[in-house]
Amino acid sequence: MEEQSDHSMVAKIAGAAVTIIAAMVARQVVNQAWKAIVGRPAPQPDNAADESPIGELIAAAAAMGAVVGVSRVLATRGTTKYVAKIERKRRTDPLT
Repeated sequence: MEEQSDHSMVAKIAGAAVTIIAAMVARQVVNQAWKAIVGRPAPQPDNAADESPIGELIAAAAAMGAVVGVSRVLATRGTTKYVAKIERKRRTDPLT
């Protein structure tokens, strides 16, 4: 039981790390796409000096939220499948 708990904790840590990295990559993709389409950087929520119109702020937030959300789901599912595959292999191969 202790060994299963250790594997579960490793899976959770790996899943969190992959999810964070996926979200960071997704933000960069959205920022680059926004700049290519609109011609200027995407509005950032922590930039008080930004004079972007409210519609543009809403569009940027929606795009960012959608892409980051999807990337997190895909990263979590991928990590879960990978960990399950490793667990199955570990159970079937007594030398590991």
